[in-house]
Amino acid sequence: MPTRTCTCAASMIRCRRRFLRVTGLRTIFFGLTLVVAVRVFWIIPSSTSTSTSTSTGLDGDERDDPVVLMVASPKAEIKAIHNKHNNNETLASSYRHPNFRVDFPLCLVHVGKAAGSSVSCGLGLTYADCEGMPRDRLPHTHFFHMRRNNCPRSITTTATATQTYAVTLRNPLTRLQSWFDFEKDIVPTRGKTSQAQVAQVRSQRAILFQDCYPTFERFVLEGLVPLVPVVVNNNNSNNETVTAGNPKDMTCSERAWAAVLGVRAFSYHEWYNYEYYWTGIQPRGGFPSGPSSASPPVVYALRTEHLEQDWMTVSKEPLFRPVNRRKQKSSNNKNTTNTHTSPTFLMENTRAREQLCRALCPEIQFYKRFLLVSTNLSPTQQKESLQEVQNYCPLETSLQPRDCPGIPTFPKIRVKGRQYRTEIKK
Repeated sequence: MPTRTCTCAASMIRCRRRFLRVTGLRTIFFGLTLVVAVRVFWIIPSSTSTSTSTSTGLDGDERDDPVVLMVASPKAEIKAIHNKHNNNETLASSYRHPNFRVDFPLCLVHVGKAAGSSVSCGLGLTYADCEGMPRDRLPHTHFFHMRRNNCPRSITTTATATQTYAVTLRNPLTRLQSWFDFEKDIVPTRGKTSQAQVAQVRSQRAILFQDCYPTFERFVLEGLVPLVPVVVNNNNSNNETVTAGNPKDMTCSERAWAAVLGVRAFSYHEWYNYEYYWTGIQPRGGFPSGPSSASPPVVYALRTEHLEQDWMTVSKEPLFRPVNRRKQKSSNNKNTTNTHTSPTFLMENTRAREQLCRALCPEIQFYKRFLLVSTNLSPTQQKESLQEVQNYCPLETSLQPRDCPGIPTFPKIRVKGRQYRTEIKK
């Protein structure tokens, strides 16, 4: 029983009535607060809930709400949970949006030149150039693109981590051709705060595109010829070795190999390749051996060649378009050309196909790894994508990764936050 000293000048009876009135109002206020708190937290779903959003009977406004958590809830409660989830990522380990078929949190693995900008706009992410895109950003949707990776990874078994990886994929040969045609004529200035930084980027690209290979045809036919093996102890080494560490000290052919292998950075999307993204999303213990045994996190493939079909395995919404209508920024360098490679170049030139397949062999193996772990691809669809590679590279007869003989080795370099094949983590 709370005690309080009555110091008012009125009678003891009137003072007691005032005390009871104040105490009663406080009791009612705290009682209502407790009821609301219990009601809000009671409807948060557990990660093992089996209810689906398609059977909730929600009205139109509720279906459009960015977050609906596995069960039907009154609109006010949905909004309260929505606000809580925006402020606290760890309230629930997974949930479903009524217009999507995958578990959240979701991470878009945006591989460059593989329709990643279109997919990012369909998910409401705003780092790409989205024109006329009505989709609001989905809570618990993150992205991994080049050096930026804000996708949650669980440190403990109880922390919320990414449940689904949506990875944009494209035939490695056509992706590389698209990279060359896109990046050879631009100098990105976003994030560059000084003319010196812009000049450095221009120089970094020029030693490959302007100084050596202004066209993709020359890049493949002249740049990706087999390098001469280094003689060691008067015996020919089985491995082709490059001794120069700095790209400025390399021959043009060595620069071409370094770009295709992703061991030196000349621009963006050859440096951030399939191997980089595969390494960046590896869970503890690696991914399951196949879709049938998959457990979170799971991988969904969004193949450029079959984008609409694959997108419908992720979402019930259409993939919004158009995107990226702006013109490419020119480097204003007189040595650049605005030519684009013929789409039939590789199919018409046997030597070009052979040389590019040999150089891209390591990259193709990581592409196949992504296909194998993608839970939304049937075996027929996996073989379909393999066949699209095999049309260029006849040696790629199996989805299982294979060895790649004759790949030159480069001196190891120290790269902060990146460690694979020929690099040492800084």
